[in-house]
Parts: sequence; structure tokens; C-alpha cells
Amino acid sequence: MRSRCPRLRNHSVLLLGGDTRTAGALIEVLATAGAGITVIAPYPDLARELHDAFTLNVTVLTGDPWQQSALHQGCNAACARHGKIDAVIAVGCAFDEGIALLGAHAASNGATLMQVMDLGPGAYLRAARVLAPTLRTSAGCLILTLTAAALTPGRGGDMNTLVQQANAALVRQLALELAPDVRVYGVCVPMLPRAADGSAMALRQPDSDITAPHYLPDPTAWAATYLELLDPPDQRPASGSIVTAAGSTTIAGLVTLATV
Repeated sequence: MRSRCPRLRNHSVLLLGGDTRTAGALIEVLATAGAGITVIAPYPDLARELHDAFTLNVTVLTGDPWQQSALHQGCNAACARHGKIDAVIAVGCAFDEGIALLGAHAASNGATLMQVMDLGPGAYLRAARVLAPTLRTSAGCLILTLTAAALTPGRGGDMNTLVQQANAALVRQLALELAPDVRVYGVCVPMLPRAADGSAMALRQPDSDITAPHYLPDPTAWAATYLELLDPPDQRPASGSIVTAAGSTTIAGLVTLATV
């Protein structure tokens, strides 16, 4: 693949998680812009697909992108090949619609709530803890993927709203704690409910009945939003911003940090 628009020449990006469509669309956009990319793919099949599809300036690793061992492995691989990490893009889990917090249709509460919080803001926080020192060195940025429920309650069910609202709060808190060295953003991507046949991106636990909704069929419509957050300082929003990516880009929930 030849870079047609090298706006990210000499940039190193570490991509965590995602499925074939989301990870593939992000790699396509970033590689076209000239970035060197390291991917931690959560499933061997996904790793093979990405490895076969992208060979130039893309390193694909297999592992749980939300566990310390895989995060350290990805960090070391990116730094060994590119000498630094300029940006971390995390694509975590969005949870099945219709899981209520209270009432007859509520999930089996304690365990389920802890599970989804661990795979939501808990996973992002673990990634931030491991990668923050490297991002501080490069004055880089951390981009967390959210859904519309982060800004509008009820999108994807009560449980998903709880997780996404927590993710949005995490974006703002990390922006404060990592300023002025590291910029932190949230990107709200659109999504569709789980397919009628039940097919969806599985979570880590093979016996879990919680599944993630499909993202929109054409992620290329919003993948470029991530690219805009890697623009020079005078062309990007303030750290702590949450950006919606639904065909057009708007800024919501802006947090202005005097030190950033």
C-alpha cells in the first residue's frame, strides 16, 4: 500500500482491539496517511485476516488487548519498529441492547455489572496505565472509542448507557491527569443492534451471553474522524473532547484545559 497523503509520515500508532471491519477501516485510513501501525488483535482469525490484508508498515500481534502482558508486548513491538508511539487508538466493547439495570428484564446484576464495567472503562483504564509513560515521552494522544450512549442515554440499553457514560467520564478524567503531556479524546461511533441470528463480536468469555452490537456496515464513513484528531495542535480540538462520528464530525462535551 503506497501512502497517497503522508500527513502522518513518521507517526507510530498502536491500535487496540476492534473487529475485521473497524480495525481494517482504521488501518486503511492510517496507513494511507503514512502512519506506521501496530495492532493487538484479540482473536487469531482477526490477526490472520489483518496480516493478509495489510503488509506494508503494519505489525499485527495476537493477544487480549486489555491485559497488561499483551499491552506491554504491543508497546515494545511498536517502539522497537518505530522508536515511539504517537497515538493509541482503543476500540473496546459496546454491549447488547436491552440489558436493564432494574426490573424483570434486568441482567443477573452483580456479576454482569462488574463484567461489563471491567470490559468497558476498566479495560481502557488498564491500557492507559500501561501506555501513559510511553505516550508522555512522545507527547502523544490516547483515543478511546465510545458509542452514542456516551452522550445520549438509552442508546443501546440501560447497561450500555451506564458503561458508555463511564467511558465518557474516563476520557475527561484522563485528560486532566495526563495533561499537558498527553491528549485524550473520545470518539462516539454509530452502531446497529445485534443481528437477528444473534451474530455479533464475542467478548473474551466464551460462555458469556453478553455480545456487542455490530458497528455500521461501512466504517470508512467515520474512520477518518480518528485521523483528524492526529492533526497538528492548531487544527485539533482540546484534550478531553468527545467527538461524534456519524457521517459528519461535531464536538460535544468539550473540556477546556488551560495546560493543554
